[in-house]
Amino acid sequence: MEIRAESLTSRQHYALMTSIVVPRPIAWIGTRGPQGDNLAPFSYFMGVSSDPPLVAVSIVRKRGGDLKDSLRNLMETQRCTLSLVSVPQMGQMHGSAKPLDFGQDEFEHMGIEKREIDGLPAVLASRSVMSCSLERAEDLGGTHLVLLRVQSYTLDPQAYDAEKGRMRSADMDPLARLAGSYAGLGPELQP
Repeated sequence: MEIRAESLTSRQHYALMTSIVVPRPIAWIGTRGPQGDNLAPFSYFMGVSSDPPLVAVSIVRKRGGDLKDSLRNLMETQRCTLSLVSVPQMGQMHGSAKPLDFGQDEFEHMGIEKREIDGLPAVLASRSVMSCSLERAEDLGGTHLVLLRVQSYTLDPQAYDAEKGRMRSADMDPLARLAGSYAGLGPELQP
């Protein structure tokens, strides 16, 4: 079966792409703007490069075409935190995706404890937080492709393997986005 891309609507592309590109990690982006703090999850997220240390996030526009609060704050301040979501945080993360009025704080609204990292809000319970600066934001029409340069890592020492210099995936208990649902890790597989 072949489906030509030009025959699909935006909604149909979304349904196919989010069911094909799985599992996807979730970037819980914390920003601070003139109206206060903002927290929102994005599952079009990936590592891009380790030299320089870059990650990419895709941020769609709101219905009506306005920029989402996260992107608006990021474009203004050029900085954000990126907290990785663990399985126990699924309910709060999912709730933080619901639209609030500009300036309403998702941390407060969802009862998510926050901490300050480099003067920015981040999820206290996150086992891995990257403090980032805006490298580039490309307006692709209905979506911005955002490249973020990692400035620092704040890691849970219980999930960090100092000898190997990396996080232990099982201890991070990351939540992944599937098509219309979520998943955690099963047992790790070795080649």
